[in-house]
Amino acid sequence: MSDEDEMFVSLKLAYEHNMLDVVGNMHKLNHTESPVFSPWDNVGPLLVLVLGSLFVLLTYRLLWGTVAFLASCALYLFAVRPWVAWRLHGRLVGLVLRDLPTFKKLWKIGGFSLVWAGYPPDFCHAPKGDWQRFAEKHAQPLALPGAFESEGGAESEEAGSEEGLGMPHREDRRNG
Repeated sequence: MSDEDEMFVSLKLAYEHNMLDVVGNMHKLNHTESPVFSPWDNVGPLLVLVLGSLFVLLTYRLLWGTVAFLASCALYLFAVRPWVAWRLHGRLVGLVLRDLPTFKKLWKIGGFSLVWAGYPPDFCHAPKGDWQRFAEKHAQPLALPGAFESEGGAESEEAGSEEGLGMPHREDRRNG
């Protein structure tokens, strides 16, 4: 395994143990040339909202159609856009952590950052940042044997898992 592969594996380990996060810029990634773009996430909800307000307009006349359109605009801005950003982030993380060639391709495109969760947090912005130096500085020690030992000092069966670290799952921490 090359040094580059080891650094990528250490980044994946850091993400799995919530020491690293991937943060994307929706404005830079949400376009047709982006590998994480989904046209249905962008067009589908908007089409449903516009057709729904058009139906209200044709059924209940101009006043209620206008109200429905304004409500659709507010719903799009405050509910659909954050949902699209959430879906985009999920696809971004899935692609970034899939394998090294995909990671390198996305790194060249840019539009996201690696964020180390320590204090103070450290950022490495794609494509200008040096992800290899970032991984070597922060995540490389995680790839060493015994990096995730239990509190008793002996390595547990679940070493490398969040339970072995006494940490709640990523979803539990994000949901409350």
